[in-house]
Amino acid sequence: MRIRVLDDFEIVTDDGASITLPAAQRRLIATLVLAGEALSSKQLKRILWGADGKDHTSAFTSLVHKARRALPPGRLSAEGGGYQFRFEDGDVFDLREFETLVERAQRSREAKPDEAAGLYESAVALWGDPPLPDLPTGPDLPVVTVKAHRLLLVLQEAREALAEIRLAQGEHRRILPDLRSWTAADPFNEYMRQLLMLALYREGRKSEALAVYNEARRLLVEQGGEDAEPGPVLRRTRDQILADASEPPPPSVPVQDPPEITTGLPDPTRILDYLRGGKDNFEVDRQAAKALEATAPGLHELTVAHREFEDRAVGALARAGIDQYIDLGAGLPDVRNTHQVAREVVPHARVVYVDHDPMVEIHSRALLLDDPSKTAFVRADLRDAEAVLNAPELRRMIDFERPVAFLLTSAFPFLPEDATQVMNSYVDAMAPGSYLVLSAGVADGLPDRAVELITRTFSSFRLRTRAELATLCEGLEIIEPGIVDIQHWRNPLEVPIWVQRALCVVARKPGGTTPMI
Repeated sequence: MRIRVLDDFEIVTDDGASITLPAAQRRLIATLVLAGEALSSKQLKRILWGADGKDHTSAFTSLVHKARRALPPGRLSAEGGGYQFRFEDGDVFDLREFETLVERAQRSREAKPDEAAGLYESAVALWGDPPLPDLPTGPDLPVVTVKAHRLLLVLQEAREALAEIRLAQGEHRRILPDLRSWTAADPFNEYMRQLLMLALYREGRKSEALAVYNEARRLLVEQGGEDAEPGPVLRRTRDQILADASEPPPPSVPVQDPPEITTGLPDPTRILDYLRGGKDNFEVDRQAAKALEATAPGLHELTVAHREFEDRAVGALARAGIDQYIDLGAGLPDVRNTHQVAREVVPHARVVYVDHDPMVEIHSRALLLDDPSKTAFVRADLRDAEAVLNAPELRRMIDFERPVAFLLTSAFPFLPEDATQVMNSYVDAMAPGSYLVLSAGVADGLPDRAVELITRTFSSFRLRTRAELATLCEGLEIIEPGIVDIQHWRNPLEVPIWVQRALCVVARKPGGTTPMI
């Protein structure tokens, strides 16, 4: 049987007969095919009818019954209160074809670029326009949304890799129609736009190449105001074209292996999510959080205060004109995140989230990257400053010749005991007038049993001291009110000090034209 989900959903039996399904049945089966696992009846009803508060049990039961009758026996099976689509040996599934072709292209690209280009072309050709047309997505449908987003990311990278090979081979005319089409479909993808500009320039169409840049700026101005500008890579390409100094395209971002999530041990990111009232955690995380709360009352209030401090700090930075942010150790998405707070003041603000946690990556890519022209995610360990600062996604988004704000709050306790070298690397990368936002839990006032439990639960977690924060800010201008408890940093409300404490500081790199906040 042949199953197609990347284009208009279709199932063709071994004898060549096409199984025609009504729209609701297509959405049901396409979702299960993509998921590759059993989904509960509750999840499927939300996918089909949304969270409208109504009971669709009768309609859902009827829908499943009709879909089962339309499919060959045993393909739609009941599994533990839900349903799963069953694949069989010999099935041809376009999603698997796509992934196999891309993997083969990646392996052969360096030694056999012609072969790799052909494989990439075959992989890209499997997709329809629009892609995944029968799949519902959205923040309330994480199982579907995360997998769909991952696939679309691989498709984007396959297209970019194909264009790079064609340009490197001097076949700019051959790839030009595709680049036009892909840029029109994804107008805020600045890297694709850069490749289109290079192809046009090498074709001798300099004015059209510059018009592609101007269109990018126009789109950004419409969204973010007159001060909005394309990123540093696109601006550099424009300058090269104006100077008639063509360069080959920079290397693409490599496709990373899909992240693996471990659920057997408590995870600090998920524990923090639970303490903030989130749902992206497991029972082992909830039990660990409850044990910590029992020895250090006020942890829940502290996590809320921590988010409120970040909001106040980012808001103040945005009002001072900072329009570039790097959120190191970003953690799981919250109700309000850095890009949302910054863009309330500076609509064109660019934000890069950095985290090495696989669950953070999955949820961030699905829920935060709704505007890839201004928001990016880098999977990297913040302790490896060189890897973070040289990540292609970050370099495309951030212009280090201009002021930038580094946020290191939730993840600061996971830096090495002597964090000076790591922090110096980040500070050295900052232009004058940039800002550093730090916060960390401290042992002051904590019972010994609480300190012991924290360090036992998280072997790499280090409670900090006021002196350590001050040392890391040497050479920077510490902003008033200085190093204080997070709930007291420019907070008009009177908030008590809890048993567990966290200190914070905002500091500015001297020079530049950005004002003191």
